[in-house]
Amino acid sequence: MGIKTENLKVGLVVKNYRELCKLLGADIKDGKSKKLQVKDWERYFRFSRDGNKYIIEEIYEVPAPKLDKRKDGNTNNNRYGSIVQELIVDLLLKNTFKLFAPLTFFLKQFDMVNINYNFCDDKVPKLAKLLKINEYNIYEFYNISRGNLRGIFETALKRLEKIQFIKWTKVPMVCITQVKTETNELNTLKLQGKGNTYVRCIGNTIHRKANPDEIRLVRKTEERLLNDRGYKNISQVILAGKQPDFRKELQGILFEKGNIDYMYYNYEIYMEDAAYEQISKEIDTY
Repeated sequence: MGIKTENLKVGLVVKNYRELCKLLGADIKDGKSKKLQVKDWERYFRFSRDGNKYIIEEIYEVPAPKLDKRKDGNTNNNRYGSIVQELIVDLLLKNTFKLFAPLTFFLKQFDMVNINYNFCDDKVPKLAKLLKINEYNIYEFYNISRGNLRGIFETALKRLEKIQFIKWTKVPMVCITQVKTETNELNTLKLQGKGNTYVRCIGNTIHRKANPDEIRLVRKTEERLLNDRGYKNISQVILAGKQPDFRKELQGILFEKGNIDYMYYNYEIYMEDAAYEQISKEIDTY
């Protein structure tokens, strides 16, 4: 039975396991059952620990599917995890032991998706019309497939971190339109035309780390839109087939209020000092 994530918010700090169970509508367990339960929560949201506290870092739009190990022998993450781990290490070695990029970059580097994957994701309405497929089905495909791919990638990162080979984190990023005013020869603002009070500006799109105000604006705007439309979370928007309209309205408000096109996450990965020193020695003696 699924858990309820509508009571969770990114940045929420839950003081202990029992309180988190209450928020999720989950049974309180102990021993191995508790460990398996907490592990299962990773299909729904990403969190970190600070003593007994649980810090909610990300809530997934669509939960990753739960696979039966007795039936499948192992999970997809286990099947592909070791391969992805090797690919991550190889990529680190080629990039001075540090990486900073979005999920799509890694999926392309590892040939987990082809060049059409992101191209078509940006043009779902046209793709639906071309293939004569309902838009909802295409959005559902992307949400489920991206969730599975993200799960495989992050599981590989967690395993490398567990053996103290790497450290990694997810960094909020924004695609934003930066505006610069033009000046004339006298270094005063250049106007659009004689008698016109409009200032001439140059705008260009950049990608950078989101600041706290931008993160707050995105989260509050998304939360308000959900409440206004009677949805508890993004998953309900997707199931209702309203994701395209919701995304369009969200992006419109964010651009109007902060010149933000959209927010996403980059993975910051770097090799642990001990692993770095060991590999550097091996390279030097090669």
